[in-house]
Amino acid sequence: MRVEQLAAVRIHSDGLNPEEISDLLGVRHSSTGPGDVWILEPSAADEAASLDDQIAAVINPLRVVADKLSACRLTSGLDVCGDRV
Repeated sequence: MRVEQLAAVRIHSDGLNPEEISDLLGVRHSSTGPGDVWILEPSAADEAASLDDQIAAVINPLRVVADKLSACRLTSGLDVCGDRV
């Protein structure tokens, strides 16, 4: 049995909703979670890739907005996760 994994970046903010986080970062979320969590997941084409490649697919778009992430983290929690699906 093969275990599938999916990488994602999640941001939860006490002061910003997912739309406001997208506006601040200039990166559109792929989904949202309970409690107004902003979630960036790899595209469907990347889901078959290795976990390392999936992590790169969700981290690379955020590298160019690292300064904005720093500002966001003052009121937010951010994590990169690899979930088994």
